[in-house]
Amino acid sequence: MDWTSAAAALIFGAAANLDTFILALAWGTRGGRLSPGQGAVIGGVTTAVTWCALALGRVAAALTAAAAVLGPVLLVVLGFWTLLDWLRRLGQTETPPPPPAGLRGCLPLAAALAVNNAGMGMAAGAAGLSPLWASAINLGVTLLALLAGCSLGRRAAGHGWHRWALPLSGALLVVLGALEML
Repeated sequence: MDWTSAAAALIFGAAANLDTFILALAWGTRGGRLSPGQGAVIGGVTTAVTWCALALGRVAAALTAAAAVLGPVLLVVLGFWTLLDWLRRLGQTETPPPPPAGLRGCLPLAAALAVNNAGMGMAAGAAGLSPLWASAINLGVTLLALLAGCSLGRRAAGHGWHRWALPLSGALLVVLGALEML
């Protein structure tokens, strides 16, 4: 893997997991903690769905040249859509769900986070991102986001960092799409 592919996979992992980080940060502000098993369930489910979406996007790009061109464009569109969604919600407050109870409680949460990764994964796969490397990096970033989010949330309760998740994620998608166009 060359440095541009590694950078693209890292940007993808960061964009795909900002919501995970912010959610874990919110749990941490309420004193919530996740067990290693809960982190493994969330990371495993989201990464499996992410890999499938990346692979499907890659197959679509291989079948048609238009999909290969469309992948980076879709990433930019998804990025701008995310930024517009953030602008639309500006000033509204959202209450994060409580930390999951047990391993079974992680499954619906992991599924919700995976849905977010599926759309980005399809576009990133069509843009040429390696399903293996991007999903492996996604797993690491997911686990790091869960751990760091809960830890920082316990230390920085009440600082309102969650406001920047959507615009940062959108900006990262725009950057990733632009990089993949080059």
